[in-house]
Amino acid sequence: MLIDQEKDVESFCLFFREELAGEVLRTLITSTNDLLTDPYRERDTVNFFEKTYCISPILSEQLESFKNQIPVLKHDELWMEEKYISIMQTLLIEHLNTYKEIENLHALRKSTREELYRRISFAHDYVRAYYNKPITLNEIARSACLSPNHLLRNYASLYRKTPFQHITELRIEKALQLLSRPEWNITEIALEIGYENPVSLTKMFRKHVGVSPSQYRKKVILAKT
Repeated sequence: MLIDQEKDVESFCLFFREELAGEVLRTLITSTNDLLTDPYRERDTVNFFEKTYCISPILSEQLESFKNQIPVLKHDELWMEEKYISIMQTLLIEHLNTYKEIENLHALRKSTREELYRRISFAHDYVRAYYNKPITLNEIARSACLSPNHLLRNYASLYRKTPFQHITELRIEKALQLLSRPEWNITEIALEIGYENPVSLTKMFRKHVGVSPSQYRKKVILAKT
């Protein structure tokens, strides 16, 4: 796993037992009556979509609590099982929410929509990974094994923005972070986030933020004094 950060970061990985996702999913989607009638019914396998998920405040809190308590309670099997079930439930709720997104895609068959969702998710992750590079629509489409037109139409349906709009959003977000750091000049920031020159950055930044990068930096400096 590659984590692109300037500072050292700490990773935290959980490994669930194989059957847990199916067991927890059944309690989420099965009626109470059926659960009482047949509590030990064989569980279906859960196939999570291979994509980058945004972490929710609930999941973040659960993971932080789990991490902090592990040194003391790691040998308590009851506590561990409860925590794993609670975290899996949160993950599955997010997983189920993806099916609402899938309904926005243009395809008649459910299996086709799911495959299309997987491919658009690949493109989405590609954009997030290479937004600071001069990537083209064809390159993004190839990462998802889709034609450029097919990608563009469904990317916009799913994310309510085109790849270009998404790249611009990510670049502006990164520029805002770097502008608060005085060791970065405007030219360096422009090149760092994928623009060929500071003029291109200034035009796009003013369009989306309402002021130039230099003006924004002055506001940040004044706010700190």
